[in-house]
Amino acid sequence: MEYATHCKGNWIAEYSREYLQSNGLQYTEKDVINMAKSHSMLIRNAKKSQHMAILDTDLLTYLIWFRFKFGYDSEQLNALWLENPADYYLICHPDLPWEYDPMRENPNDRHLLVAAYRELIHERRIPFDIVTGWGRRRFFKASLLIDLFQQTQ
Repeated sequence: MEYATHCKGNWIAEYSREYLQSNGLQYTEKDVINMAKSHSMLIRNAKKSQHMAILDTDLLTYLIWFRFKFGYDSEQLNALWLENPADYYLICHPDLPWEYDPMRENPNDRHLLVAAYRELIHERRIPFDIVTGWGRRRFFKASLLIDLFQQTQ
């Protein structure tokens, strides 16, 4: 959110968090697909604006979440992501200590999750960078990487 303010962009929050807070932490495959559809609409609406859209998460997150939670890929989620991929990804390296959150399910799989993001993004040839570091240093590094990406566009 802070970077969206910095660059006067539109911030798209993590919709699944809102959904789960309203509907409870028990969910099904259908719930994940419905969350992704709603999130997709938020992204499409933000892209209509003249401002850059900064997404906390995007449709790739749902695709990977579904794979790890249910053990198979959803063609519907894959199609949603392919319709609306980000122009550029920042992948957060899991170098920060894991913090408990009732909505986080994979404290021991963080390196596997990062590998899944890298693999899918690389397959689609979408530019990305890995962000490391703590606190303000992490924010400034992310800001620099986004600024450098924008300069190349």
